[in-house]
Amino acid sequence: MTLRNGMQHPVPARARLRFHPNGRFACCVHELVSQVEVLEWDAQKGTLHSVQKISLVPEDYHGTTRGADIVFTRDGALCLCGES
Repeated sequence: MTLRNGMQHPVPARARLRFHPNGRFACCVHELVSQVEVLEWDAQKGTLHSVQKISLVPEDYHGTTRGADIVFTRDGALCLCGES
């Protein structure tokens, strides 16, 4: 993935990407690190850049976890992420 400043950003393996209904943003579940990354789509450049990263598990959780899937509600009001 290329960031806004042109630097390459390593993406944790096994990710699922879904675009928001407005087409301007996407969310990506990084399965192996149980994290959701919010990305902004630059249609002119054809690039995504990272806006925010959110953990799917509490900081003090030490068990096994895997991010599973991500969906948006039809109106785009909610982004739902699953753990397996």
